[in-house]
Amino acid sequence: MNARKAVLADNPELILRVLQLRFDESLSYPRISAQTGVSKTAIFSLVRRFHQVFTDWPLSGEYSCGQLARALFPGRYPSAPTVTQPVKAEKPRRNRFSPEFKWRLVQQTLLPGACVAQIARENGINDKPAL
Repeated sequence: MNARKAVLADNPELILRVLQLRFDESLSYPRISAQTGVSKTAIFSLVRRFHQVFTDWPLSGEYSCGQLARALFPGRYPSAPTVTQPVKAEKPRRNRFSPEFKWRLVQQTLLPGACVAQIARENGINDKPAL
């Protein structure tokens, strides 16, 4: 977005003034550009946005400059401020095995022919880190 277009999107009163010059006074894009200092391309884009959102001019009295700007540039003007609470990410819980349980597993793995992965699976432990 160029600097002139940003000025137009950031100034709700200027948006209303450009639309009034275009529709009420039927001025051409170059004349509106000369009066407001906004580029012809930005004015054309604004009028095109207006026709996409609204059907006819003049708007009913219920639209203020800010409401008009929110309707034409919805991403730039959020509809209502939202208060967000920081969400605590829950850490995955690690199993806390008792020392007796661990000692029993160690004794089982020391037996001749014991398979560590099989013992881990039989006791509900992920066998991948156990290897």
